[in-house]
This record gives sequence, C-alpha cells and structure tokens, in this order.
Amino acid sequence: SDWTCPQCSSIVFGRKNECFKCHTPKGGTAKGDSVPKGAEASRPPPKALFTVTGIEIKQRRGDWTCSACSTLVFARKDECFKCRTPKSGSHSSNGGSGGWQDARGGGGSKHIQIQLNKDLLVVAKSGDGVHLCALVVERLLDFDAVNAATAYRILLTKTVRDAWARNEALTSLERVLRDQHVKDFGARECANTLHSLAKAEDQRPCADLISALESRALVVQGGFIPQNIANTLWAFATLGHQPEDALVAGLMARALEVQGDFNPQDIANTLWAFA
Repeated sequence: SDWTCPQCSSIVFGRKNECFKCHTPKGGTAKGDSVPKGAEASRPPPKALFTVTGIEIKQRRGDWTCSACSTLVFARKDECFKCRTPKSGSHSSNGGSGGWQDARGGGGSKHIQIQLNKDLLVVAKSGDGVHLCALVVERLLDFDAVNAATAYRILLTKTVRDAWARNEALTSLERVLRDQHVKDFGARECANTLHSLAKAEDQRPCADLISALESRALVVQGGFIPQNIANTLWAFATLGHQPEDALVAGLMARALEVQGDFNPQDIANTLWAFA
C-alpha cells in the first residue's frame, strides 16, 4: 500500500522503496527521531486515512467529513468535492463544524477555479510530476473547463517519472473533458488543447476527444484569433486528422476577416497545414 514519508510527509506509491522527494527509505524514520526497535509495530495507525484512486491522504486538523457521503474533505474547501454538500453541519477533525460560504454563490466558485489554476501551475513549476498527477486526480471533480484544459495541456507536455500515474491522470481528464467540459470551451481552449495533443511525445488514443473538440470549434469559430486558427489547423495536420469541410471553410472565412492580425509564425503554420 502507499505510505507517508516520515521525513517530509509526502505520499509515496507502495511500490517505491524510497521517498521521491527527500529519498528517505521506506520504513525509515525522520531525522532526529529515535524509535526503539519494535516500537514501530506498536504505534497506532494514522488517524482517518482515506484513499483517492490508490493515494492515501492523512487527515489534518480542520479537515472535515461530509455529512452526506462520508467523504473526507480538506479544511480549505467549503463543500464536498464528491457530492457538493456544503461544509455546514459536517464533522471537522478538530471537533467543530465551523461556518461556511456556499462556493456556488457570491463569486466563491470563481475564486476556487482561479486558485485551482494557480495550484496547477505552482506544482507544475516545482517539477513534481507525481504530485501533479495526484492533484489532478484528487481535484478532477472541482475543475471547470479552463482548469481541465490547463491540467491537460501541462500533463501532455510534462515528463513524469511515473508513467502509470501520468496515464491515469490523462485518461481521467480526457473522459471528463469529452463528457463535461468541451461543450463550455471557447476558441482559445479548443485551439490550445488540440495544439498540446499534437505536440505530445506520445500519441494519445483519444479520437473521441478530438472529434468533440472539432465539433466545439465549429460552434465557436467566430471567436478565433489568428493564433487560434493557425494552431488548430497545424494540430489537425500534425495529428493526421481531417476536419470536416464546414470547419475548414469557417476557419478560412474567419482568417480573411482577421488577416491583418496574422504574424509570420501564424502564416507559416497555417500554410504548412495545407501543404
């Protein structure tokens, strides 16, 4: 099973024999700890462990249990990420229930989505690919269209040592994008997602997602700027995907409308797509 590093508290996959972050060996102790022989076995298990797709998370002070579905939720969240039940009335790990503000009202939801994007970018910049995958899996149900597109773009272009964790996160994102979020995409999200797919080192088996992006691009084609047009056409050509004639005609008509805004790179990518 997965284990918690005693030195830095990172969650490590069970098959790993040392912490990926600080390299403390599995079964070791934190620096400065003195554990008598045999004492480890007598220690009580960590309080309130829960699992998110095989990742064990230790409950911390302020975390609370959803009164509707019994899911353990981080203290900073005002509603259950699984069933959306508000924090009010649920049980906190410090014995209290505390006040709450419905994240779906008063602009709270928008704040959560902005913070999620910041979290994704910070973890990505840290180079910790395993934690990035864990963050995506854990918060997947909280993502809006922009969060999902951002997470997918980052994972497609990032090298993660644990290929299994990366594939699991990408597969989950592809399913959620296709079924829930592509319908809310604007021109930028459509173009950027297709462009990232085309640039990925591994060819993703996601024909359904590509088709969904193509259909959505046809709906929002009037919002495409030159870079979106160039990236979309370049991506289709690179992926070997022939888009519907209606989309090609629509993008070309839009290109004529904004032709004065094309830069040399946009022109080159667009012409290459038709070569």
